[in-house]
Amino acid sequence: MYFNIKLLKIHLNFGWKLSLAGILNSISNEIYNLVIGKHYAISDVAYFNRADYLSKYPLNNIIQPISKIMLPHLAQYQHDNAKLRSEFKDLLQMATFIVYPILTFMIIFSEELLVVLFTDIWRPAASYLMFMCIAGFFYPIHALNLVILKVLGHSDIYLKLDIVKKILLLILILATYKLSIFALLYAYVSISFISILLIPILPKD
Repeated sequence: MYFNIKLLKIHLNFGWKLSLAGILNSISNEIYNLVIGKHYAISDVAYFNRADYLSKYPLNNIIQPISKIMLPHLAQYQHDNAKLRSEFKDLLQMATFIVYPILTFMIIFSEELLVVLFTDIWRPAASYLMFMCIAGFFYPIHALNLVILKVLGHSDIYLKLDIVKKILLLILILATYKLSIFALLYAYVSISFISILLIPILPKD
């Protein structure tokens, strides 16, 4: 059996950057819990986690499977920019067509949804849920654009983009955590929006 060392190095060089980005994401996901737990009531941590779970449920169960399907599908067009963009646009439209009405429904009926699913004691989490659903509107655009980076083999830009996001997240948290819990929620939405602003710097080739 022929063992291609050069090919192995290429895959390792591509993979470690994505792995590091995944580790950074896991760490950053806990930052809000640590900050809220240290500076606010335990109930605020509970409301935050409940709203976070509920807002991400449609995203995790719709956008992530679409992302997994997109990667091998779009890989066949990685040398055809026009076709790649056309296919990407169609998949993004399909994803947002499904997700946006769900998020809108969750914003409008946030209190009712929490009461029906988790009883009346979770009613105060409605405000948290609305903020997180607003942030969720930006997620499909950002997540599916990251798939394009993988398709094009730009794991270096993928990692750099993720590091920039984490630095901005820390800055926003440091600037808002002493103000109020809702200031932190504004930071939560802001970092999602900023992720979209970073997209135009992604390579088009």
